[in-house]
Amino acid sequence: MKKILIIAGPNGAGKTTFAEEFLPHEAGCPEFVNADLIAAGLSPFRPDHVAFTAGRLMLNRLRALSSTGQNFAFETTLATRSYLRMIPAWQALGYRVKLYFLKLPDPEIAIARVARRVRLGGHDIPADTIRRRHERGWKNLQNDYRHIVDEWAIYDAASAPAHLLATGIRVPPHTTMEEAAPYQPTSTSPTTVQLSDDPDFQGAEAAFKRAAINAINRSRAAGLEPIIAAPGHASRPQTGTSTTPKRHC
Repeated sequence: MKKILIIAGPNGAGKTTFAEEFLPHEAGCPEFVNADLIAAGLSPFRPDHVAFTAGRLMLNRLRALSSTGQNFAFETTLATRSYLRMIPAWQALGYRVKLYFLKLPDPEIAIARVARRVRLGGHDIPADTIRRRHERGWKNLQNDYRHIVDEWAIYDAASAPAHLLATGIRVPPHTTMEEAAPYQPTSTSPTTVQLSDDPDFQGAEAAFKRAAINAINRSRAAGLEPIIAAPGHASRPQTGTSTTPKRHC
């Protein structure tokens, strides 16, 4: 069956790093569309000034790919509801739509990670934009997107490698997300969650492990330490010196 993979989550969650490992290897899906990278290409020093144009170009590319029946993936914060009309249309064309949401417990962690990304040569995003996307993305996931995609999974992206918090298939609207465990920075053994039988979800764990190693190595090569959530203070990101991979990001 044809497939569309949505790599979602707030800025700084590690979506692109994960996608670069997961899509060409485990998922076998090399076609990847990313509005932030489009914006950075249009205006490397002020990508926020061309965000609207980049978003339009991204939507046009998604329409072109789906019209020719290609498998593809795209990245989004889910802060927009633009895809709510597109997903059912894709499903009507025979696509199975799968969503991977990389969750961060606090927007300040996202802001700190984006700042570190800039120090590594990546693109910047204004702090107020990050905060707005963080809130809206999680809200839209709960209220809208999980009800229309065929299958979804939520991962704790504040740990490295990211670990699975919750999975699900299409559910009726107006139900709660009790299956999505709250972020617990002091937890050393995440709650066991039933993993999907779908090979695309089965393969995500290995990709997250490689992505975590890549992110840590890039940071340390630049003389930086990975950003972690301080135990007991999830809203206060900090750099750490521990070499324990479970808590780095």
